[in-house]
Amino acid sequence: MLAIFRPTVVMKIALASALIHAFPCLNDDSGSGFGTWYAKGRSHHPATGFLEERLRNIRKQLMRSSRGPRPQREQDTVPSRIVIPAATISEERAVQFAEWLKNNSQPLAQVEAYMRDICQYRAGWIRAEHSKSIPEFLAMFPRLTTPGMIAQDFSILFAEPAPKLFETWVPLYADKIIRLAKREGKLALPEEQINLDAR
Repeated sequence: MLAIFRPTVVMKIALASALIHAFPCLNDDSGSGFGTWYAKGRSHHPATGFLEERLRNIRKQLMRSSRGPRPQREQDTVPSRIVIPAATISEERAVQFAEWLKNNSQPLAQVEAYMRDICQYRAGWIRAEHSKSIPEFLAMFPRLTTPGMIAQDFSILFAEPAPKLFETWVPLYADKIIRLAKREGKLALPEEQINLDAR
């Protein structure tokens, strides 16, 4: 079975070439056009590229699974389920707020306050009803798509890591996202007018 995941160099080149042919936007600026996807090894260096890395990862997983289950460590036995903070209002009150939110989108300050108050109720409901689809969730909690509501929920449910979220994202991804938006003509402001909060 492991042999399936050891294709020849010719097969890897054909796969990378077919990928670029099917999706021209994935073409890179290397001489072959697919150097990002597959580059042959040279001078005792291994082959590189996304396809080669994926094949290596598959081979590692197959090797691990063929060895049988690993012994359980103590930390593996601890449930990794995230604990939802205790609700600040009664369930009846939360249901009333949820009903009000289904029928009202204004005033925005009231929407934000009610969404904040029922955050724990909503998180518990979503976890209990995990078989529901996203449209069903949104039918129950339509204001979840109001700008800022998901961020508000995150800051309530994950109070400790919440401030670190943007610290991590801004330096890593802001410039790339702005470049992409600019390239696709979806940047609302000139790049030099984008302040730190907007980033």
